[in-house]
Amino acid sequence: MARNDRRDWGEVQRRKTAKGWRYYPRYRLPGTDRRFTPGVAFETRGAADGWLKAERERWEDAVATGTIAQWLPPRQFRAAAVVERERAAVTVADMIGRWIAYKAATSWEESTRQTVERQLTLRVLDVDGDAGRFAALPLVDVKRRDANEWWSAVWAQFPDTAATNNAAKKHVTAAFRWAAREELIPASPVDLESRRVKVGQGASRSDLPTIADIRMILAATPERYRFPTALALVHGLRTQEVLGLRRWQVKCSVDATGSVSWVIDLSDRERVRAAVRLMVDGKQQMVDKGLKTEDSYRVVPLFPEFNELCERHMRLHAAPGAEGVVVVTRNGTRLLDTSWNTTLSRAAGRAADALTEGLPEGEAAVVRKRVTDVRKHDGRRFVATELLEAGMTPVAAGAFIGDRNAAVIQEHYLRQTAERTAEGLARVAERLRGSGE
Repeated sequence: MARNDRRDWGEVQRRKTAKGWRYYPRYRLPGTDRRFTPGVAFETRGAADGWLKAERERWEDAVATGTIAQWLPPRQFRAAAVVERERAAVTVADMIGRWIAYKAATSWEESTRQTVERQLTLRVLDVDGDAGRFAALPLVDVKRRDANEWWSAVWAQFPDTAATNNAAKKHVTAAFRWAAREELIPASPVDLESRRVKVGQGASRSDLPTIADIRMILAATPERYRFPTALALVHGLRTQEVLGLRRWQVKCSVDATGSVSWVIDLSDRERVRAAVRLMVDGKQQMVDKGLKTEDSYRVVPLFPEFNELCERHMRLHAAPGAEGVVVVTRNGTRLLDTSWNTTLSRAAGRAADALTEGLPEGEAAVVRKRVTDVRKHDGRRFVATELLEAGMTPVAAGAFIGDRNAAVIQEHYLRQTAERTAEGLARVAERLRGSGE
């Protein structure tokens, strides 16, 4: 038999069930005919009374704060509370994982996913120190101050890795914007000050390698990898482009005078591939994909000085057949970009030893840093600078290296050498002297 116990706020009905006595509270919203129940039974009268008390306090709080329009019936309120608890349990690391999964499913190639994931792992997801605290923060609690502190900690812990730092910042910014679009947070709190490379300055050094530096590095590079290194350091090919080359792309022609010329043909959009390093079945492998941008499809003429090196490499070191890979190891396998980095680093060290022999200590330190800092991507800066200083327009120089954006060429690739700066100042001084006569 059911029995009702009335209270100042609602009532509790006691009913006999198969599981024993149960208590069913309900109440009517003041000033209305709307009645509400929790949708569940309580095992004790105290629990039912407690629910009524909580509902009364929730309503009175809405009246006192003027938020009656936002008040929710009990079942909707409980469902919203569950959602809010789930949102509060999502950390920055969880959100970044969801963002990566979304991008991988909608637009990214596998190579992009692995690259982004690696960069975020190094600076957000699996990093020690102050920078590592950011990933564990509840997403809904992140304030602008938290993001700024993470960014400062990244630079404090990794002051010499601008490329990775800036890439991680870009990804974190994009991830938080996505979280806001998905309504995981009301708005993105991430608004980080960019620490990009300034115009005319290198990321970690101010001077380009000289032609003498590059000659010595090439001389110190094992013969098997000397030609591909020349393609990167002197001709501005990207690492992916060099490692993706096939034999058919290295073309030789002879004109009517008997002059021999070689070109690297990157123009065929159907056949040309770049090589990127991916994890496949737990192992790192070089995998083919399309070139980086539409501007990357081009024909790159070799400087005549490298004709003999090219011919020798193709004869001795490239894999056979038209589709044979141009850059392979001694065992005939594809060269990993990381292995090539190690080879170049060792060659730069040997070149620095040769170039600094007999120099005064201070001058030797400057030369050694300049030479040992050389990376393959510096070849793009080197050749762009040389072409621009030779009188070529930024657009033409950009076409040579596969990037026709003049602003990008000026900002990211042009590196004014000390010698060219001195020559320019001398020319201006000469003109000034002439105008005064």
